[in-house]
Amino acid sequence: PGYWALIPTLGATLLIMTPGAPFSRLLASFPLQRLGTLSYSLYLWHWPLYVASGYYLNGQPALWMSALLMGIALLLGWLSYYLIETPFRQKTQCWSNHRLMLLICCCTLLLYPVGRWLQNSKGAPSPLRVSPQVLLYTQGSKDQPDDIERCLLGEKRAFHGPEQFCQTTGTDNRAKIILWGDSHANAISDTVQRLSKSTGHPLIRATISSCPPLLRGSVPNYYTPDQCKAGNQATLLLVKENPGATVLMAARWSAYLLGRNEVHGRNKDMLWSELQKENEDSLSVRKEKFRKALLDTTCALRDAGARVFILEPIPEMGVSVPSALARKAMYGSTQEIRIHRDTYQQRHQTILNLLAETKVQCGTQLLSPQSILCQGAYCQIEEEGHSLYFDDDHLSKRGAALLSPLLEQAIVE
Repeated sequence: PGYWALIPTLGATLLIMTPGAPFSRLLASFPLQRLGTLSYSLYLWHWPLYVASGYYLNGQPALWMSALLMGIALLLGWLSYYLIETPFRQKTQCWSNHRLMLLICCCTLLLYPVGRWLQNSKGAPSPLRVSPQVLLYTQGSKDQPDDIERCLLGEKRAFHGPEQFCQTTGTDNRAKIILWGDSHANAISDTVQRLSKSTGHPLIRATISSCPPLLRGSVPNYYTPDQCKAGNQATLLLVKENPGATVLMAARWSAYLLGRNEVHGRNKDMLWSELQKENEDSLSVRKEKFRKALLDTTCALRDAGARVFILEPIPEMGVSVPSALARKAMYGSTQEIRIHRDTYQQRHQTILNLLAETKVQCGTQLLSPQSILCQGAYCQIEEEGHSLYFDDDHLSKRGAALLSPLLEQAIVE
């Protein structure tokens, strides 16, 4: 499983080699010996309980819940040890090889008629089926831009040159609108494309996965640092070749500056770095470098004659919204999935301040998605039974369509 596995392995080796050591005597005590006896059955029970609770709760169980689950796992482990594991080991008459084989054969034979019945009836009877609403929520994970495989470069399709950028008209690099950013920019691309077509403005989509639209720096822990640098430089050339074009910048801004916000996410793997190496700067140092890169980029776009619009951060939910909504509908959970407007502000205030500075110094125009998605106390995650996200932080096509009045400001003159 990796080099870290050497630590418990060598620890166990040292315990075996030093049977008289104080810690070894502690492990030989009756309570710990009994726990060791139950360990296999406990091992089989603890993980399904933990996973099932997280599945139901749409997140990591609280400390008290984890303690309760461990108590339940101990009880179930004790029961299965005495009722299943011990009889199997002792080869009692009740669990003789002959009877065990007969039981397995009978269970296997029963599977055939049950399977045929399910096949002939086209699934389980209605009361046992997943409700249409649950299925509708799960479909949200597929509500992504139609040509995401072709137009989102970096992860699945390497960037080699600007000719790979998706265009609405021809391949001559003519553009009135340039959508520039990472997968968050690509998530709104269908809406941007629809609006640009309605106005007859040629559109170029310069989107590279996990690549902030900045003229220097990248995310070194990801797979695209070289492609990111080359793609962003190519985008600047496109802007210079299309004087007067509108540049719409969109990205998962806060993740590059602060890290992820997913419950189980690797928090630091998306941090932007000015150099192509892992970012070890303090937040204050990283913030200042990011600020300079952001100002240099937006001012360079202005100097190239572009009208620059920046989409502020999309609300990030921390859990997969389609899955969480589906589980909530399936189990009747009352847990809150959406985030409060205050939570949005706390998460993104740092980057919002930096973006506001680009407006003052470089003349950018800011577009606020929270003005549409967070009109009340909470940020919206569904509309008419449909998820507005296809995962935890990317808007679905339906979610992006809600931003049409906002995006029109950049696209429709």
